[in-house]
Amino acid sequence: MRSILDVILIAAAASLTIVTAAVAQDYPSKPISIVVPFPAGGNTDAAIRLLTPSLAEQLGQKFVVENKPGAGTLIGAMAVATAAPDGYTLLTSGASTNIAPLFNTSTPFKPEDLTFLALTYQTPYVLLVRPDFPAKTMAEFLAYAKENPNSIKWATQGYGSLQHIVSERFFRAADVKVKLVPYTGSAPAAVDVIAGHVDATMDSGGAIMDYVRSGKMRALAITNEARVPQLPDLPTFKETGVDIAPQAWVGVFAPRGTPADVLDKLNKAINVAIDSKAFQNWVTTAGGNIKKISAAEAQAMFEHERVLAQETVKLLPPKE
Repeated sequence: MRSILDVILIAAAASLTIVTAAVAQDYPSKPISIVVPFPAGGNTDAAIRLLTPSLAEQLGQKFVVENKPGAGTLIGAMAVATAAPDGYTLLTSGASTNIAPLFNTSTPFKPEDLTFLALTYQTPYVLLVRPDFPAKTMAEFLAYAKENPNSIKWATQGYGSLQHIVSERFFRAADVKVKLVPYTGSAPAAVDVIAGHVDATMDSGGAIMDYVRSGKMRALAITNEARVPQLPDLPTFKETGVDIAPQAWVGVFAPRGTPADVLDKLNKAINVAIDSKAFQNWVTTAGGNIKKISAAEAQAMFEHERVLAQETVKLLPPKE
């Protein structure tokens, strides 16, 4: 025979299940905010703005993109992590969400405060130089860098950013030394490479490929395992003798505690949205690829990436 306490607990659990299902069924009933922890015009910003029309059409509510850059994505990530876990405040970001807290131990934000609910795309990195940079090939770049140590001004998206970590992997693998110039995101860094204020950078995404095709920046190598059809003459890093092939990835997060049914609903909508022609073309142009995974698979990926991030940052030089 069940005790009164058992009956109360069972009833409470049943009520919670009914409430959760009702929340998911009614969701969304108002506009949804998606925070981008980078300046407008960058790859992450461009990608989510291509997806929001489809998401709005599917779910019947407006999606509002808010740019909250700074502190290596911590400002934007914190804004979402501390929001109500109801699915109305989301974050679009990538591996930097795991990495940034490792460099700012005083921040109350932890990656565990977020749930990764969908992967949108993955894309390789490209080594880029200003149009009039004296090196036209990777071999010439390496020779120049070794003959002129610390003279190349290298745009980085801040100490400890994913782009910085990938860059450091390149410096170590190629045995070169450069002068790092920090920026708040990929868009302002690219602008200054194009203008000739800095010499080089490592970046990914459709906007970067557009700059290369238009001649605004010169690409020397790509981190893909194989050459991409969009730039068939661009060699891979491995072809040039530098054995690295990291990929950038971007997805959507919600505050920890968001109901599973809401996460699944958003995941399914995003997986439909990434099939849109505009988004497919954008990712293809960037030399990237799209991989559909469930909300549970996305969270497992996020946790795995966290372990890799913790291991990688140990190899970085001290912050100057």
